[in-house]
Amino acid sequence: MAVKKTLAQIRQAVHVANAFGRVTEALITLIKTEVTGVESVFVFSSGVDNYEAVIDGGADADIGNLLWACSEAGIIFTGTASVVVEGETVYFTRPVPVAVDVEVTIAPYGGEQLPTNYEALITAAIQGYAATLKIGQGILIDTWKGLVYSACSGIDTVTIRQKKGSGDWQTDDIAMAYNERPVNPVDVTVILA
Repeated sequence: MAVKKTLAQIRQAVHVANAFGRVTEALITLIKTEVTGVESVFVFSSGVDNYEAVIDGGADADIGNLLWACSEAGIIFTGTASVVVEGETVYFTRPVPVAVDVEVTIAPYGGEQLPTNYEALITAAIQGYAATLKIGQGILIDTWKGLVYSACSGIDTVTIRQKKGSGDWQTDDIAMAYNERPVNPVDVTVILA
């Protein structure tokens, strides 16, 4: 088990956080620091002393042990995944992977020469940023545009279209649900206008 604190220390941390109304922050910190391999965590209250923890990474058994220790401090967890600890079922949620496609149309400045590897530069910039997106983090069109302009010189205009899953192409930001995260790598198409 990857838990570094004793069960008593975990319970005490949750009790103190609960007294100050800071359970969500305490749970996020405990999960990130006490469970090996956790990449991203989103915790929200789903009622009085009820919480859902969406956890990307980490072993189910380690997560279950930690959440079980927290539940012994009066916290109840809900979710779509479960593990049995000490004869009790402990719930949490794993993120739902969602495909994201990005289409970048660029037009060079008049007379400017684009680098010969402009497609690779733009694709690498977008995929690099997409790999840092966390659970539930929205995908902003302006962020993609900034990445494109930074990655490649000689660009005059950039138009971005993106789609989530099997949805329609859009030129607006994409909202991700609290339990969704983009599949990596994001599929990128670069078009020279």
